[in-house]
Amino acid sequence: MKDRPAGRAAQTWTLSVTPQLVDGKAELLVAGRLGQTGAIQLEAACRTAMEQGCQALVIDLAGVDYLSSPGLRLLEKLKADLTAQGGSLSVRNPTDPVRLALDLAGMLQLMEAK
Repeated sequence: MKDRPAGRAAQTWTLSVTPQLVDGKAELLVAGRLGQTGAIQLEAACRTAMEQGCQALVIDLAGVDYLSSPGLRLLEKLKADLTAQGGSLSVRNPTDPVRLALDLAGMLQLMEAK
């Protein structure tokens, strides 16, 4: 078996999560690919915010170019957990591929009302 060539095919796709507090809500600015590994990172950031007392989470997906089923499952789980605690979850600024994934999964209701 040949080694993979250097370049895009050999890249490791990462996710960055930048939390901030805006108007009493935890806002998480997310960039990169939201797959299996990224979902773990995002969940850790969300759980930290929840443990610090934030019941309203806003996830800004403007920098996310890929959303797979682990990311979708995480969003569903966070929504259910927050709703059970009297909180809320919303997403905003999805890129076109992310909006399509949310739409196909029947999750566009997570979109923040404009």
